[in-house]
Amino acid sequence: KIAKLAALNGNSPDAVAIAVWNPSKQEGVLTVEDLPRIGENQSYQLWVVDAHHKNPVSGGVFTVDEHGRARLDFHPTEPTDAATHFAISRERKGGVPSREGPIVALGAL
Repeated sequence: KIAKLAALNGNSPDAVAIAVWNPSKQEGVLTVEDLPRIGENQSYQLWVVDAHHKNPVSGGVFTVDEHGRARLDFHPTEPTDAATHFAISRERKGGVPSREGPIVALGAL
């Protein structure tokens, strides 16, 4: 399954994020381009939105290079049998167990 995530903040209209998801293996790959660099004390965090979970499930943290690019091979921290969306948020460095920061990109499967 493939999801294209759209940037939600106005300062990165060219940002592109694609998540390729294999639900049977519970693994995926996220690639991003033109996502703004963030502060040294912050990380981007991928979330899997799943109908069977009250809160989104973490898919991992990442940073972007000087061109706003990154690739993340991910496995959600909990099984996600009914994933419907992927989201990227801006969080404290190293990530958080439950989303705290703003969602910067979102896309449906």
